[in-house]
Amino acid sequence: MHRGRVDVAADAKKRRAARKAVATPDAAAPLPSSSPKERGAVGDRGASTGRGTRTLRPSPLRPAPLDFSSPEHPLQSVSAMHQADRHLKPASPWARELDFSDRAYTPHTVLILLSILVSIVLMLRYYQYADLTVAAKVKVGLSAASFVFIGFGAVHLPDSLMVRPHPAVWRAVLALGVQYLLFLTFMVFQDLGTVRTIMGYYDASLLHPPQERAYAQDCRISTEEDPFFFVRTSFDVFLLAHSLGYVVKMLMLRDWRMVTAVSLGFEVVEVTFQHVLPNFSECWWDHIILDVLICNGGGMLIGMWLLRQLNAKEYKWIALKEIPTVKGKAKRLLGQLGPRSFQRYNWNVFQSPTRFFQVAGILLLILLQELNCFTMKAILQMTPTHHLVTGRLVLWTLLATSCLRELYEFMTNPHIKRIGTTAWVTILGVGMETIWITKMAFEGHYFQDALMPTHVAVPWMVAIAAFTIWLLLYFGVLSLEQRNRRRGVGYLLVNLFFYAAAVCVMALFLMGLPDLQIGRRVFESAMAPYERHIFFWRRR
Repeated sequence: MHRGRVDVAADAKKRRAARKAVATPDAAAPLPSSSPKERGAVGDRGASTGRGTRTLRPSPLRPAPLDFSSPEHPLQSVSAMHQADRHLKPASPWARELDFSDRAYTPHTVLILLSILVSIVLMLRYYQYADLTVAAKVKVGLSAASFVFIGFGAVHLPDSLMVRPHPAVWRAVLALGVQYLLFLTFMVFQDLGTVRTIMGYYDASLLHPPQERAYAQDCRISTEEDPFFFVRTSFDVFLLAHSLGYVVKMLMLRDWRMVTAVSLGFEVVEVTFQHVLPNFSECWWDHIILDVLICNGGGMLIGMWLLRQLNAKEYKWIALKEIPTVKGKAKRLLGQLGPRSFQRYNWNVFQSPTRFFQVAGILLLILLQELNCFTMKAILQMTPTHHLVTGRLVLWTLLATSCLRELYEFMTNPHIKRIGTTAWVTILGVGMETIWITKMAFEGHYFQDALMPTHVAVPWMVAIAAFTIWLLLYFGVLSLEQRNRRRGVGYLLVNLFFYAAAVCVMALFLMGLPDLQIGRRVFESAMAPYERHIFFWRRR
């Protein structure tokens, strides 16, 4: 059907009206034209053709340039469901990560969905056999279910504050943390016999108790037959793993004082519980030389050097397509594994009572997680080299990295009113793991026969009492000015209780060394007449 001249004129009028609506000041900025002729040209064509700066205006025929800061940009669409929380938690920095590849940082929900379906079909093709045992079929099914949930989490779970190597990696870590939390919740409601049966289906070697190594059996540094006895019996792969662990702790906590507190604190924990865990009984040189000085101290020094390098580095990220050489592109790809930016943590432990308890809670969670590693290994009859022990440590390392970043943001940013999702899952996971281990210990009568020795229990009681008094006086009596000046008679008198608590902890450590036992006999002889009054709950 042919259109008349009246219809064509009406259409032209509508197009001109649309152009005028688009060219209003609300839609685009005024053009820096230098003559009425150029302004007229702009009115007809929608763009300046003069020799000055060209500024494009949106038009029905030419789409506007992409605005990466706009909420409508695809990178912002992944977290649209979490926009209601934007005033409660910090915005994820990954939304600004446009310098590596736009395609890598835009959601590929359909592609991942299809990839999961194809992977499940391939698993059916290559892992489904008629002669599989029931245990093998259950393993394959649970692995497939875990894979699907991790794929879902990598796309749809909330973003962390961690950016590199990719936000999807940290969402997948969160999905793994949720799975482990659900596993712990299920195992809490199983008795110890059922737990052993389940673990035996997974690995039959867990049904038999392993042979424990006695670390404090021979504490000689050298012998006539073997002058390098100390080196031969102490330097192994665990020494390297121990040092690497403290490098990672330094990169996570980013404060040498916090890492030192963890290092010394766990040595005290080992001496405290060596009467129930034989692995904690070590020679004096194992505690002081190997652990504190070589492993912990060496790992901290390497971590501090890495922190200085990362803090001094100037981070300039450019798009991969803008790098001309292959070598430059390769360095850019390797740089994707490093941090996008770096921030030093300043925990300010003694800033306020709230901050003190927050930091103390973080340290207690770290020590509790490390203690859970040894108690779980003892109850579930795992060797130190078992892959489940290594896998658990790797999972907790990844979760703790994101957890500490979110907790630090929550503690230091007054606009943040709640902790992040990963921190919430991590803290709940540590608590659930502790409940499970405690329940299994009671059911299996683990760690209950041996009472805490007097040379350990009494110093702890005095240390806790002195520390409580110091805490009340330090934050209740001293003013903020006195605490900041760190001088004066009142400040010194209050800190005497802190030093008294530290001396008690040091005394129990020296008395608890299995080979030296410095002052243990004298102390126990002095406390013997008063034990029935001190440990009144032990009476029958």
